[in-house]
Amino acid sequence: MTNSKRFQMLVTRAALLCPRLPSSRCTTLLACDSFDDVLNVLEVAKKSMGEILAAFEFIDGPTMNLVCQSRSKPLPFPSFQDCPYYLLVESHGSCEEHDQAKMDKFLNTLFDEDYVVDGIIASSLKQMNEMWYLREACNPSCVSRGYVYKYDLSLPIPEFPRFIEQLKEALSDSSLCSLDFFNWGHVIDGNLHCNIVCRDNFELNSSLKERIEHYVFEGVKGRGGSMSAEHGLGQQKRKYMPKLHRPETLSKMHDIKYIFDPNGILNPGKYLPQDYRCFERVP
Repeated sequence: MTNSKRFQMLVTRAALLCPRLPSSRCTTLLACDSFDDVLNVLEVAKKSMGEILAAFEFIDGPTMNLVCQSRSKPLPFPSFQDCPYYLLVESHGSCEEHDQAKMDKFLNTLFDEDYVVDGIIASSLKQMNEMWYLREACNPSCVSRGYVYKYDLSLPIPEFPRFIEQLKEALSDSSLCSLDFFNWGHVIDGNLHCNIVCRDNFELNSSLKERIEHYVFEGVKGRGGSMSAEHGLGQQKRKYMPKLHRPETLSKMHDIKYIFDPNGILNPGKYLPQDYRCFERVP
């Protein structure tokens, strides 16, 4: 028995398909002046690259500044110090000439339409790795700043900036510590990694956590999103289930689990809120 994001399943057999590494790979790092331009770039990427579009990563300005500062690296575009949004776009394919032509068409369209203010295309594996290092360094850079209240959210893509601004406003009067907001994620999937850092304080504050999660949940629910995007519900988020599903729905979910796990020994304490009244099962 295993738990996924929104359902449970019993795995009786598994086969692993290991695809070959792509023989062609193109990577570019872009700077955008607004989130509307981020959406425009995403639309052009889907149209221009189609099946070879492999990654479309979003990093906001404060996060990139933190990464470069904590890792003692220069900003990617020194002439544009206050860039609000960065995009890491990559394609995977099997024909280098064909894939490079698609990437060139993609970039030409962006600059012709003024959707980006600057950009770099990797000319070597070393440069590709350096670009991905900036993305992968987001999480450890936040951890070095203070205690991180992390949220893996799913939202309608155009709602990203409004959700973040609403969260900042709601928490602007926090007297418990100074809060910094760092955001990145997989824009193409509507997946936002929202990170709220209590600056220079490395201990969990339960009162602050409860307050943050209230505003995060209300903001996500009000936009038709999900409190869990790619990392599942686990133990921390199962408490939101009664707020998202009707009692009869939760009861059916528990009944299904009970069929395969009557003693509650398979992955206990995950996904379903066991303290909810509909789970008081009578054998």
